[in-house]
Amino acid sequence: MNELKDYILVLENIIPNKLCNDILNEYKNSNEWLDAVVGDKKNIIKEIRNCTCIEMSINEVIEKNKNVRKILDDEVFQSTKKAIEKYNEKFKQALVSKDTGYQLLKYEKAGFYTEHVDSCSTIPRTISCSFISNDDFKGG
Repeated sequence: MNELKDYILVLENIIPNKLCNDILNEYKNSNEWLDAVVGDKKNIIKEIRNCTCIEMSINEVIEKNKNVRKILDDEVFQSTKKAIEKYNEKFKQALVSKDTGYQLLKYEKAGFYTEHVDSCSTIPRTISCSFISNDDFKGG
């Protein structure tokens, strides 16, 4: 019987360094960072999820600097597409039919997200991708 870890695929450098830097430069000093929510009801529960978030794929966010942010979102989509293609090569049964967009998450020193699933009734997901833009952390 397979374990959860058997379905995890780690891909190094799937997002180019330049794209990571461009995303960080665009959003790091933004006043758009909000406490991240939990579940369908969009609750902020700091005991479960303690980080901030920007929904970088929604029009409201993109429109604030459309010439830059639309390109960044499109480039992340292309990197995600490559990752999904590689995942599908390994796991033929995986069916991805929709991209739900991208969240930027920022974890400060005491930040965390407890064990969870990335699917809820309003956004049912079969696969989640995490793109880590730094490697100077412990855990998760």
